[in-house]
Amino acid sequence: MKTNNVLIIDNHPVTCLTYLQLLRDASKTGKLPRLNIDCAHNVKNALYKIERSQKAKPYFEVVLFHSQIPDLKKGKTYSSDDIARLIRSINPEVRLIVQTGLTDN
Repeated sequence: MKTNNVLIIDNHPVTCLTYLQLLRDASKTGKLPRLNIDCAHNVKNALYKIERSQKAKPYFEVVLFHSQIPDLKKGKTYSSDDIARLIRSINPEVRLIVQTGLTDN
């Protein structure tokens, strides 16, 4: 059975760990394919991991990330469009899943 590589990007470590555990549990029960999961807590680290995986193979097939991730060192917030553009510049084939808790009000 093939193993899929997933990267979770979220600036909150507890959120990252929660997704990691949920995906691992679902994978163990057979509800999802076998997963190799990694976490990154900022965009810079995520891009490093994606670039490294492209060279080493197997690369990340799926990247799950929050719709807004702040970069405290640069004093800016990356939008989901920013993050998607940066990731796709490294791997145009990767599947992206954006999670959000934003509402219209």
